[in-house]
Amino acid sequence: MTRLTFLALFLTPALPATAEFRPKTEPELTYKQDGDTLIVSTTVTINGSDHVLLTSVNRTEQNPPRLRYTIFQNSDVLVRGEKKVTIEWRLKGYKDGDKSFKVVGQVVMLNTEELKELGGKAAVLAKGLYWW
Repeated sequence: MTRLTFLALFLTPALPATAEFRPKTEPELTYKQDGDTLIVSTTVTINGSDHVLLTSVNRTEQNPPRLRYTIFQNSDVLVRGEKKVTIEWRLKGYKDGDKSFKVVGQVVMLNTEELKELGGKAAVLAKGLYWW
């Protein structure tokens, strides 16, 4: 029996401590037209602590264009709850019918020292260091 347990542990791939078991599905996008600008938005669920959001549009010759987002959070200040964050991209020159987009996103959890090294907006997250 000991050999079977050892074999099962040996053959099971190790997952990092922060691995998520959420299905990787395409987020639901909403569209609004504001003059010649198309506003594309989606909502994601993250940890309830403070965050910094960066968005960009990759308009290379890839079809469809990629809407990118990165959310930074301080891993030293995580809370037990979750919150929903609305992510928005403003695309000039697109019409309401141009609804072929690919969303690529990530949530990056860095500790306080790593956030200080990044500086800028990320350093603000390092200032909010508190313990529950």
